Amino acid sequence: MPPTPRNDERAEPDGHVALLPAAPASATTARHLVRRLFPASATADQRATAELLTTELVANAVVHARTPCRLRLSCPRDGVLRVEVSDRAAGMPTVQDIGPSELDGRGLQLVDALATQWGITRSTPAEKTVWFETPCRRAAGP
Repeated sequence: MPPTPRNDERAEPDGHVALLPAAPASATTARHLVRRLFPASATADQRATAELLTTELVANAVVHARTPCRLRLSCPRDGVLRVEVSDRAAGMPTVQDIGPSELDGRGLQLVDALATQWGITRSTPAEKTVWFETPCRRAAGP
């Protein structure tokens, strides 16, 4: 039985959508949502990676876009989790080349290093979506 949506969430045939305010607590809300919806068949490392990368994308939207964002999670039968975070900021995020003493700016570096695939799409001139994909199911044994 799929989880019951809460607050500004809705279940969809192939995933789950949550509308998050432009507030620091949204990153925590997103992490809890991933934890709640992640397939039980996934490994602990897969779950931790999904939580970390989702938190980074939502935190980027809160800090840089300063607009509410839409979080969409889907894990179809192919065992790949797709996470999409959409906001209404005009700027496009980039992977930063930062020094070892910098305190922030590593979010997309983490996404680039840990996600199977990731990218940025612009659905309208006023809305962009940053997305990533990562495994969400145990590999079949011998």
